[in-house]
Amino acid sequence: MDPTNKPRFQKTLKIFFYNVLGIILPFLLSLIPIMILNKTDMIYSFLDQGQFFLFSAGLLTSAILIFSENRSAIKLNFDKFLDFISIWLLIFCSAFFAIIYCLSLIDLPPCYPIAKWFIRSTSLILFIIALISIYRSVYIDSIKVNAKVDVKTKSANEIESLMGKLNT
Repeated sequence: MDPTNKPRFQKTLKIFFYNVLGIILPFLLSLIPIMILNKTDMIYSFLDQGQFFLFSAGLLTSAILIFSENRSAIKLNFDKFLDFISIWLLIFCSAFFAIIYCLSLIDLPPCYPIAKWFIRSTSLILFIIALISIYRSVYIDSIKVNAKVDVKTKSANEIESLMGKLNT
């Protein structure tokens, strides 16, 4: 790795992990009593209740903000695609969680439940996409190029301009 890119890469990883850890910390802390009580089958309840849709929504919200602030720095078509679909995935995650939640409030006949395998696979796929989206948005944010200003030359030019105005 190029030594000049190392700080950029470290910053990207730091912000990425802060975002991810902040979103999934309640899940991680819940794993402690689950493991202590040897109730590992309860881990699936996070998926079945749509919690990973909420995690995805949180990550996508951050990604959307970061992408929007760095739109001019998005060069790769893959990143443009992530920028475009992130808002739609956020809406989908939010709506799907709302549907799961509302269905849990009413008693549906057994012929109408949403298949657990569908909820689990969809929520995990969207969570992985959200992880990729937040990582790419943070990476783009870290590589944006700020214009370099030569303060000494700029100051000298401004002084000359002021002196010229005073002499006239």
